Amino acid sequence: MEAFEAWINHDDDNTHSKSFICPQITVQESSVFGRGLFALEDLDKPQLIIRIPHRLLVNFTTVVKHICRYIPHVDFDQHPLYASINRAYEPPELSDDAAARFYRQLDIATLEALSSFQVVSLFLIVESSRPHSVWQPFLAMLPQLSDFDAVPLVWTIRDNQPQWHKRLPPSAQAHAAKVEARFDEDWQVVSKLTSQRGYTIQKLEYLRYWMCINSRCLYMDIPQGTTTADNFTLAPYVDFINHTDSDQCRLKIDGKGFQVFTSTPYKKGDQLFFSYGPHSNEFLMCEYGFITPTNKWNTLDITHHILPEVSSRPAWKEWLQDNDYWGEYTISSDGAASFRTEMALAVVQEPHPEQSRRLQAFVSGYTDGAVYERYTHRRLREVLESVISAATTELEKPPLPGFAGDCVKQIWQDQWEIAKTALTQLKK
Repeated sequence: MEAFEAWINHDDDNTHSKSFICPQITVQESSVFGRGLFALEDLDKPQLIIRIPHRLLVNFTTVVKHICRYIPHVDFDQHPLYASINRAYEPPELSDDAAARFYRQLDIATLEALSSFQVVSLFLIVESSRPHSVWQPFLAMLPQLSDFDAVPLVWTIRDNQPQWHKRLPPSAQAHAAKVEARFDEDWQVVSKLTSQRGYTIQKLEYLRYWMCINSRCLYMDIPQGTTTADNFTLAPYVDFINHTDSDQCRLKIDGKGFQVFTSTPYKKGDQLFFSYGPHSNEFLMCEYGFITPTNKWNTLDITHHILPEVSSRPAWKEWLQDNDYWGEYTISSDGAASFRTEMALAVVQEPHPEQSRRLQAFVSGYTDGAVYERYTHRRLREVLESVISAATTELEKPPLPGFAGDCVKQIWQDQWEIAKTALTQLKK
């Protein structure tokens, strides 16, 4: 930790981009949350607690700028997006190791053809092989692959346990499959790029750094981004702040860098949190590898119950797709069906939805859709009873081992509770 903090606070004589770590906070281990940030003294709101300058952020722009140090004859006048970004402090001499030789075979066009995820994951795994990398203090603080034991992607690749996925609710299985598809695409691109240039990387090691990005990246606009998924950065030290379902710290990005302010007071000994977003436990497990005991953003995804019905007639499917109501049918933690769910169950009551005035009135908000309630409520009761039955069966089974088993059990418990709440409301 001392080497990491020294790296964070290194003064490169650039007065516009100095780091700041509030002396009233510290990194500590927690039995519940692992490593996190804690208050050494009372903190007010709003109070600046962290500032990480752009030169220490890890994103598409800073990575390309760092790699370009090894690429001969790069003219940043032709690439002005990188010209204003300062590199992390580096000694003036260039090393001549396998990583440097690999970098010299690249060019900006090759790098810009990659996604942000591919560029950053490539950079992390290559730099991790260099014992004297300027980024080594940061890399040494990243989680190990074992810290992601609860992520279904890890079950498949590291543990060769794809059958564990069958213990997840269908909606979580679908989410896990999407994560695996994203990883597979990035692995194929990066492993091909490196192998073609004589640089070998291992899939499990790549998985570790890919998961570090997926679980720790924060939103930041990237000019080179081609999709919203490209707009992220890794912010050293900021990534020690753990998640809660309500905002307790806020982020600000400006010319000084990535800054964190308290948005609630903290007492001495309190752990600091901020919200990663309005994510359910199912999302948190599949993407990050943890859950929270109470989570106001939990939802019950019943898409797999509804899609077969709405797909059975082309007119229903076409209307839902044309009006952007296809899929994502959920019930909130307070038992309320989403409007998307109500629309899907209203459409199946219309032989010709594109000609229905009452359906158009409902979707436009001119009516409350009461005419559809009888069938909708009956169908929802059937779905909810099915969910409760499946959850009860799974909760009675021996759990999967370790923290993964705890997470899977909690997700089924969440589904059972939401279904029970919704069913109780429908019976009133």
